[in-house]
Amino acid sequence: MALRVLFALALLGFVGCQGEVVAEGDAASPDGSAIRPDSGGRDASEPPADASTADADTPDSGTVIAEDLRAFPGAVGFGKDTTGGRGGRVVYVTNLDDSGEGSLRDALQMTGPRTVVFRVGGTIDANSPLTISADNGDVTIAGQTAPGDGIAIRGAELRVLASNVIVRYLRIRPGPDTTGSNEDGLRIIAYSGRLVEDVIVDHCSITWAKDEVFAVGGIGAGTRVQDVTVQNTIMGENIDTQYGLLLWNRATNITVYGNYFVHNKERNIRSSTCTSTFEMVNNVVYSYVAATRPTYENVFDVIGNVFITNPSVTDRFQTVRLEASTNNCPDGMIERTRAHISDNILDDGVATVSGNLDPYLESAPTQDSGLVARPASEVAEWVYADVGATFPARDAADARVIEHARTRTGEFLRSPAEVGGYPALAGGEPYPDDDADGMDDEWEARVGLDPSDGADGATDRDGDGYTNLEEFLHRLVDRTL
Repeated sequence: MALRVLFALALLGFVGCQGEVVAEGDAASPDGSAIRPDSGGRDASEPPADASTADADTPDSGTVIAEDLRAFPGAVGFGKDTTGGRGGRVVYVTNLDDSGEGSLRDALQMTGPRTVVFRVGGTIDANSPLTISADNGDVTIAGQTAPGDGIAIRGAELRVLASNVIVRYLRIRPGPDTTGSNEDGLRIIAYSGRLVEDVIVDHCSITWAKDEVFAVGGIGAGTRVQDVTVQNTIMGENIDTQYGLLLWNRATNITVYGNYFVHNKERNIRSSTCTSTFEMVNNVVYSYVAATRPTYENVFDVIGNVFITNPSVTDRFQTVRLEASTNNCPDGMIERTRAHISDNILDDGVATVSGNLDPYLESAPTQDSGLVARPASEVAEWVYADVGATFPARDAADARVIEHARTRTGEFLRSPAEVGGYPALAGGEPYPDDDADGMDDEWEARVGLDPSDGADGATDRDGDGYTNLEEFLHRLVDRTL
């Protein structure tokens, strides 16, 4: 991150792993019973810009200034500048094995900038967490390259312990047989005094975990996780604790945008320590007992979200409820809390906010990632249309939970078997790539590249900052580019 900032300033001058996230035990705020309507600083009649397209670079739009070059077109929030494996080598996943040459685990354990390209579709049965250790960052996992019905992980969580990581179009469904510290869906965690920064998770489907579906934070003194975006992702159907997304110690500059939280009893989001800053923008949250629960001293925004209750589940609390966390920060001071809460919908009305937040509400957003919210009235259908691992195709498990929100049906799960088990994903045939540069040979010929040149994926034919490989990956999922 620091190098990118210095480079941007120069341009302007010219022109790993042990331990686990501990389950928290929280106490409700003594003032938490007061209910007030959602309030905020923007006039409801003012139409915000479209956050999904504002300032997004397109591969053929000419040269762009380095600080405007996002992880990919449509990347937003604090993780939008992540570069992942840009300019590095291509690593093929050629089988669905748990480990060994050609496996996803082997690709994640490599070092140096790299893009993981899948030459096989189907479900990987993992025997232990798939981990990007602290020294194995600078990686892009391009799940959209998988043939057939795409790729899924069963039997284990994905752990990101490294900086500069892009994860796109993966299904992560650990399932009922996980144990111990292998019971989350996806973790972004810093250990041993480390900083983990610049991570973006996009268009993933993360369900059927047993602890948190998703967890972000540091474990131990001096650790921090910052500049993270989770966007366009399904997080739900926890089959044990029924917990959704947890922000833990020193999780700062976290963007949660355009996601679908479904059938999580609690933690939609839960920030359980006093050291987190985050923005929750344009998400759909369906079927819960407790929705969004920040902690004293958090600095956060909740903007343009849609909360939908399940008629078969009792929604017990205010939609956004500020609470103490007596286990994790017993000395937390409520007066250090800062929040902006606006344009949130609860069913056919206005989302509610606990009265103890009143003195700490601000008229403008507290976070400065540059994200511009959509109106909440547009969010639900926009999320349903494209959330999750939709490329190469949305599978039956994701389609089912999307329909649950539309029809206000479904219930909490205890086993995938209750809903038909794991979808069978067709393996399919990979696109031709004789020079092993990660790009479809036919696409290369069409755009003037050499299908026999294995080095041209790392070059930039149009000078826009994205490599040729990145442009191919972008166009796989968005034919308008």
